[in-house]
Amino acid sequence: MIEVLFFAGLRERLGCDRVELMLPEGVTTIQGVRRHLMDRGNGWSDALGPSERIMVALNEQLCSERAEVKPGDRLALFPPVTGG
Repeated sequence: MIEVLFFAGLRERLGCDRVELMLPEGVTTIQGVRRHLMDRGNGWSDALGPSERIMVALNEQLCSERAEVKPGDRLALFPPVTGG
């Protein structure tokens, strides 16, 4: 099981701040997790779709969507942020 956290606009669009997820067979990367979550339906597909720019952190470290995930990991998804 992994924990997926959603922040800022993603949290608002999805209507939740986190989900616990059993990794399906063959899902080994953050990109795979994102695709799996998109399969939940229109709201999820819209918020996490390929046209959406989303930053990711795995176990509190920024990384790319090619990073491997394993049970016990904590994945954070959030829109890009800017300073001001």
